[in-house]
Amino acid sequence: GDFDGDGKVDILWRNGSTGQNAVWFMNGATIVSSTSIQSVTDLNWKIVSVGDYNGDGKADILWRNGSTGQDSIFFMNGGTVASTLYPPSQPVAGWTVALH
Repeated sequence: GDFDGDGKVDILWRNGSTGQNAVWFMNGATIVSSTSIQSVTDLNWKIVSVGDYNGDGKADILWRNGSTGQDSIFFMNGGTVASTLYPPSQPVAGWTVALH
């Protein structure tokens, strides 16, 4: 996803052992800068998808808790979590996020 809105794809990293997260801001194959973002230490939470869910031109992060089925969206502003949304539930039991 494009976390800084510069039109170039950036790379989101997650350490599955510690819950630490980071973004590399890219310019082609060059790392322009990097930053740590909010850790999610409950390792049941997994990154499901990245996309611009609020239409601000910057990538956001969709999470799913594999234990509870709860979803969460980190609305991002570059390398900062600007706000978090916890949608009420899946639309219908058994549904999952469709990735493209």
